[in-house]
Amino acid sequence: METSVNGSKSKPTEDNPPHDVDNLQKSVEKNSGLLKKFESLRLSKKSLKKPNEVGETTSPERNSPFGKDLNTRAFLKRQHHIDEPEFAPKIEHFGSLVLRLSKRSPLKLEKKEDHRLPESKESPEGTSSLVDKLRRSMRAKKKIDFIEAEKISTPAEPVPEDQEEEPQMLSVMEINGLIQSKELKKAFTNIKLMEEKLLDECSTNNFYENVTEYTIRAKDVDLLYGSLFNMIRSIVKESLDYVDESLISSIVYIINKEAEIHKYPIVTPANAEIPLLGKPKLWKKLWKEAVKDSVSKRIESVPLGEEDIGWLAKHLASLKSITVEDLKKVKNSLKSLYPEDFDVCGTYVRSFHKALASHLQTHLIPLALEFSQLYCLLDWIMNQYKSEDFLGNPDLLSEMHPLSLEPLLDGECLQTLITDYNRALQKTIRMYLNNILEIEKKNWEKGEEVEESVLADSCHLPIYTDIEEIIGTHVRNSAKLSGELEISTSNACIEELGMFTTRLQAAFKECVGTNFSELIVQYTVVYVNSFTKLR
Repeated sequence: METSVNGSKSKPTEDNPPHDVDNLQKSVEKNSGLLKKFESLRLSKKSLKKPNEVGETTSPERNSPFGKDLNTRAFLKRQHHIDEPEFAPKIEHFGSLVLRLSKRSPLKLEKKEDHRLPESKESPEGTSSLVDKLRRSMRAKKKIDFIEAEKISTPAEPVPEDQEEEPQMLSVMEINGLIQSKELKKAFTNIKLMEEKLLDECSTNNFYENVTEYTIRAKDVDLLYGSLFNMIRSIVKESLDYVDESLISSIVYIINKEAEIHKYPIVTPANAEIPLLGKPKLWKKLWKEAVKDSVSKRIESVPLGEEDIGWLAKHLASLKSITVEDLKKVKNSLKSLYPEDFDVCGTYVRSFHKALASHLQTHLIPLALEFSQLYCLLDWIMNQYKSEDFLGNPDLLSEMHPLSLEPLLDGECLQTLITDYNRALQKTIRMYLNNILEIEKKNWEKGEEVEESVLADSCHLPIYTDIEEIIGTHVRNSAKLSGELEISTSNACIEELGMFTTRLQAAFKECVGTNFSELIVQYTVVYVNSFTKLR
């Protein structure tokens, strides 16, 4: 049974369980003295308040610090559909209100606080009471219950998976800053975004109304693409000295991505002055051109050193060294960073091949005027270039096939070089034979007799030994270059030797005259035996 405020008994109901009634009865009896003090305090405070404005109605709920609980409860009931017991429409006494609150307190209901209602003003100093403490504790509990209820009843709304956050459009200066700081992927993404936006505007009426603005923006896109590839070109050039794996990875990504997004038909604007957008950049082809340019500049950077003796041989040795070292670096460090379709090793081999050929034709062949220099060039081209210590290096053969390369010099250029070599060879042979003739003239003038050993054995003939050494050495060296040069050298030597015999005979007759002597006989025997053996 439940005891009411008046002491009468009522039946237990769903909203008022029996154990709550006992607790409430004990609480009322214990605090009966305090209730009277609260009632007198409320009446004294009410008398001090100003009269209500016209049109306002007074009620215990509004004047009581707990009056807003009714509105809060009604709000929670509407939000969470909680069935609650009905209360009397009006509460005339403060004691009844405390009893009603004490009856409600055991209920474990999650309540929301109506934040629209202003909080009650704090009681003046010295008037703190159990009511104020009870009010604050009730407000704190309701606030905690409200927060917990919000966490349970209002879960966070999931973001749709297909909804992606649009990247923020950067300015031209910001994109260029990304390029200069080598943030290549981010720069490329923003340029592409800018280009796509302009392409979308091509199909709208807004494009025809703002052609000038569109043209400026299209030129900006074109310039940004150019600036981006210039940075790629710079990185490719530096990769022969320092390999940055992250930058090489970015280059590969950008080149492949550009080929993918620009594989569609080109959008041709009506105005011919507007740059074409969406056109293929062919950056893989430009990458190969960048490799070729970087290799060419590397070859051109090798100093000539013309003021040194034997400068050409030293320069050719430097070219061979730098080529072999760079190709080893390409194979061991760069190859693994590029996909197979880039053909990195083959691209660098062909680039070095063309750079060396151009360097030879432009700088070295015009400066090679002496016979020794021409021979050094031909030996480097025909023998050393594809040898085991150059392109035929065992460390490079698995990736490179020098025999499949075209000749280092084209047919016309090589034939010109061979012709110059034969001409210089003939000139050199003539110079050596003229020196021999001058030595013989001095012997004639001094009247030196021929040694008996020379007369006894033709193998010791001085003129024979000198001529054979000169001609034989040049023919054998030419044979090392090619069989064609061996034959041409032999023919040039025979031609020069025939002219030498004629000059020797004329000089000898002029020197000795018509006087016949033993000395003349000795020299005549020596010359006949020497030229017979040379023949």
